[in-house]
Amino acid sequence: MITGKDVEHYAELGRIAITAVEKKALAKDIEKILEYVKKLNEVDTKDVGPMNGGVFFYNCLRSDIVDLERKSNKVNETARVTRAFPKSKDGYLEVPPVFTE
Repeated sequence: MITGKDVEHYAELGRIAITAVEKKALAKDIEKILEYVKKLNEVDTKDVGPMNGGVFFYNCLRSDIVDLERKSNKVNETARVTRAFPKSKDGYLEVPPVFTE
């Protein structure tokens, strides 16, 4: 059984301040949590393999393929945006200064 003294100790470990009302509520909540853990301990898990993160994927990496058509279209798109921008210089977009003195 979780006592008020136990809850005070846990609150001190967590460096949190609790009121007397919160202490009673937390004692009840901790009791419920411990009861649930007892139920979980009754479950037979001997045939269940260990898991890491709940998924079975390992080193899922994309292939590193150069798409020349997409790359050339992107260059054309960049040039189009640069031309459409009000001010540009040497392929860079000019914007008003953000920081002023």
